[in-house]
Amino acid sequence: VTELKERGNECVRAGNFAEAVIHYSYAIKIDSCSPQLYSNRSYAFLKMQQFYHALQDAEDAIHLDSGWAKGYFRRGEVEFATNHFGLALESYRRASQLQNDPTLLECVLRANRELTRQQKVEGMLQKTMRIK
Repeated sequence: VTELKERGNECVRAGNFAEAVIHYSYAIKIDSCSPQLYSNRSYAFLKMQQFYHALQDAEDAIHLDSGWAKGYFRRGEVEFATNHFGLALESYRRASQLQNDPTLLECVLRANRELTRQQKVEGMLQKTMRIK
């Protein structure tokens, strides 16, 4: 499992995300209880813009270890990438509650800014629709 995980990590570093998914998937077949493997594969799927699979793996990582911040961070990254800023904000907040990390706090702020921007745009659209 360690060797497969490391091969996957090497593929990620090289930008070969599809091959990384293969290595992580083989590792998961051997050890389906490792949240790190699901988290790593979630990242590879995210980089390939396969958001459904990325979200599923992030959820699996959380299910396997609900006290591990990285699972929530991965879920937040998928939610942010798919413009679900409110959900991303919740996921990032949960991650930052579990782990005191400045990077996570920056993610909270970034999601909050985007959510505010999105809400302003939606408000302007609603006003425009009422005028017509």
